[in-house]
Amino acid sequence: MKVFLIPAILAATLAAQPPTITSPGNPQAPQPTPDAAPAADRVVATVDGHDVTYGELRSMLAMTPPAAQRDPQYALQNIFIMRYLAGEGEKLKLGERSPLKEELEFQRMNIMAEAMLNYQRETSAVPDGAIEAYYKANSAKYEQARIKVIYIAFKPGVTGAVSSPEELARAAQAALAQAHSGTDRSESQAKSLAEEVVKKARGGADFLALVEQYSEDPTTKSAQGDFGVIKHDSTSYPEDLKKAVFALENGKISDPVRQATGFYVIRMEEKSTQPLSEVAVEIGQTVRQESLGAWFQGLNQRFKPEIKDPGAFVQSGASGNLQIPGQPGK
Repeated sequence: MKVFLIPAILAATLAAQPPTITSPGNPQAPQPTPDAAPAADRVVATVDGHDVTYGELRSMLAMTPPAAQRDPQYALQNIFIMRYLAGEGEKLKLGERSPLKEELEFQRMNIMAEAMLNYQRETSAVPDGAIEAYYKANSAKYEQARIKVIYIAFKPGVTGAVSSPEELARAAQAALAQAHSGTDRSESQAKSLAEEVVKKARGGADFLALVEQYSEDPTTKSAQGDFGVIKHDSTSYPEDLKKAVFALENGKISDPVRQATGFYVIRMEEKSTQPLSEVAVEIGQTVRQESLGAWFQGLNQRFKPEIKDPGAFVQSGASGNLQIPGQPGK
């Protein structure tokens, strides 16, 4: 576990402009980068009379924030300063004084609690048959669809006033699409044309011929309308498009599906379920996480306070249950 605790005084110095690293022969020339990493036992620096090997340097830097690692020389300097200050504080027994004593104990307890959570997550066993059972119970989650499409484009219209960051983002996207649109067709015209294509496809017209005649997406048109495979957990496609796709049965044609700059007419080629071998690792992680969540919620119930004096808690401020990543509070 990496510890990213640096005293405020050192964090401030790390935020300052670092000194220029120079070569001994030329004070202004940058130090050359070595072609290969030194041996772990090679002495690469001396600080306050103490030799530092390359292995020790790597271990020290591994405990520092990424921002500090960008300048290893400066980070090393501050690590030794921190060590010195901590050592002087130990000599004065500052850690035995309140409130520092309690703060140190709380920090240690917090780090150990996190370590225990990670240990529980990494060592918990998946019961025999749990992966297969989860797969069967959630088969719809692992559906995948191979489709062909016809794309009918339109030129996005001018957007009116916006009142939220989301609307502003959509307006910016629409403006960009409008500037690069390859058609002057309006949205209503594109919808009418897409509905005509749907009618022809459902009436028995050859879908590949319709792709060749109407589709305006060069990539899918050159592939005879093939759009590839869509999965429920695909993040590359909008939710409304995925919803329309998975509502179709094999061989069926969708109504026009509106997107930002055009309409899709979709034909379902094949809807199937991902094989267990492809998703077993993912399911195992899910089962472990659910098991961890149940274990932790048991701790929440076990240690839920029985309040004797509600007024004391009002005066002390609001409080809530501890939580772990991915688990909602109760």
